[in-house]
Amino acid sequence: MANLSYVTAQSRRLVPVIFGAASIAIALQGCGGGGSADMAQGATAVVDVAASPTGTVLSAGLYQSPAAIRTRYGFDALPKTPEGTGSGQLIAIISTYNNPDLIENVATFSAKYNLPQCATVKSVYTTPLNSYTTTTVSHPTVGQGCTIQVVNLDSFGRPNTQQFSSAGSDWNAESSMDAEWSHAIAPGASILIVQVPSPFVGALSYGAWYASNVAKADVVSMSWGSPEAAITCPMKTGTKIQMDPNCSNSATASKYWNMWNFQFTGPAQFVAASGDAAVLNWPSTMSNVLAVGGTTEATTKTDAGWAGSGGGLSVSYASTPAQKTITKQVQRAVPDVAIDAGTAVALYIKPNAATGWTDAACVKTSGAANCGWYGAGGTSVGAPQWAGMVAVTNALRNAKRAPVINFTDSVYSIGAAPANYSTAFNDVTSGNTAYTTSKLGYDMVTGLGTPNAGVLISYLSVQ
Repeated sequence: MANLSYVTAQSRRLVPVIFGAASIAIALQGCGGGGSADMAQGATAVVDVAASPTGTVLSAGLYQSPAAIRTRYGFDALPKTPEGTGSGQLIAIISTYNNPDLIENVATFSAKYNLPQCATVKSVYTTPLNSYTTTTVSHPTVGQGCTIQVVNLDSFGRPNTQQFSSAGSDWNAESSMDAEWSHAIAPGASILIVQVPSPFVGALSYGAWYASNVAKADVVSMSWGSPEAAITCPMKTGTKIQMDPNCSNSATASKYWNMWNFQFTGPAQFVAASGDAAVLNWPSTMSNVLAVGGTTEATTKTDAGWAGSGGGLSVSYASTPAQKTITKQVQRAVPDVAIDAGTAVALYIKPNAATGWTDAACVKTSGAANCGWYGAGGTSVGAPQWAGMVAVTNALRNAKRAPVINFTDSVYSIGAAPANYSTAFNDVTSGNTAYTTSKLGYDMVTGLGTPNAGVLISYLSVQ
């Protein structure tokens, strides 16, 4: 396997790993709420006060609910129609390893926050004669209730009945968080969880390819990535080829990342977290991907740029004309948009010793039924929320028989119209990363800013 690349969920820190002289291997980590970095940075297991008066209060101020986020960013203004909930849309979430509790996690989260319960669609795998295993993905229709289905793939994007254990893995948190928060924003949309067997770039890229080109998902949400600069250059030491860890060869990086371009094709809009370590992360750098950066709550009414928000100028991808009009950069600038990454949202993960999420202290004092609630942060909290916004936009456009838009370029067209920009986005003008500072208009901390969702989606649904 010549180009083996290891990936972890974007809510974790992105750490490059070299797996040997003949191959390039990149450890991709989660960029948002579900990963170890977030859990390590003060994400504390909590008990809902309503269920256990002696437990820790699940405070809306510390662990934001779907209702709080929807009110804060203007989702309450969306049409009260099936299309206004994303009905008829399929959101695919690409993750790795098997999460045995995912459907139960989403159901528990939905029950707590009065979200619709999604019917479970069982995947049926078949193996035609002289062919690879296949499975049929159910696509929703407008007006039907939401569904949730899970497909397992092998490393080359082919359906596979084998399930790879995620015991002790933060990917359980990542996939649960992605499903819960895409559902919070687009409660009428259906969810497809695409589980690949390993956290390698190739496997996850094939997962994205399968979701768009085979399953025909409308939106693909990716809360994982790796720094573009993580690619190192080969050097020869005697007769042995090694990797030079000090190399910063942009041509080598560009060649490597562009190798995966064919995977990110098809009808879906791709959405990716920009990362949590203030560096530039692929696949959010791809020109056809909506890159979601992070903010934090400066006051109860305003956002500031989040210090960990991934951003910068890509060495691998060029700006599209629509992006260049706003960013003024020849190379792709990241992120495009933002939403809160620094103020934790609620996340439910069933206490289960088999997966490593035991919530042991809470279970001991309050019982498993009252435990499993965490606070989650980071930009991968934002990716599924923006994926939900794409789903709602698509549904509203479908209702008008309008064609699907390039969502990434379309937000820049709104940014180019000052009157529309000032009402559709909340421009973030304070806060900074180690790389750059938030300012008026576009910046490489928060992009165009955070959404005024009702207005933004109303503009996008008539473009």
